[in-house]
Amino acid sequence: MKNMIKTNLLEEIPDAACMACDPGHERGGIAYWHSGHLHAITTGELEDKGITFTELIDLVEPLAIVVEQIPLLSSPNAIKLGISYGAMREAVWASDTDCTAFVKPATWQHHHEFPSGLTYAQRKKFAHRKAVQGHPGISIAEPVADAILMLDYLRAITEVECS
Repeated sequence: MKNMIKTNLLEEIPDAACMACDPGHERGGIAYWHSGHLHAITTGELEDKGITFTELIDLVEPLAIVVEQIPLLSSPNAIKLGISYGAMREAVWASDTDCTAFVKPATWQHHHEFPSGLTYAQRKKFAHRKAVQGHPGISIAEPVADAILMLDYLRAITEVECS
């Protein structure tokens, strides 16, 4: 059974931790709001530090997590992406998080007014520009821009359907 969580609670509790996950092997991104600050890391950097996604969730203790729902793919990277997505889903389901939402790319991209018809490379560049504009003064790497924008989406909407 699904329920709704009022994410405006995140505004009422500004230090409430929340997390957004963009699946990807090595170049996926994880962004999280913790203790009033934005943090972001690629899945490859997380792996290099020897931290599992489950351990990161346990450290952050997010009130809500949003994971990008990946479309069916038929490319050589589909298996690696699927493994990353599966690991994220498994960690999220095992966590004590109050709300887990899986969001389609079109949903959060529409929220951020992405132009239609962009190629993959153009979408990535647009996402990076949007993330940098939304968080001036913070150095943002392109691989984590999608996760940051998903986190901004989660913090901006008034309610989200949780699993």
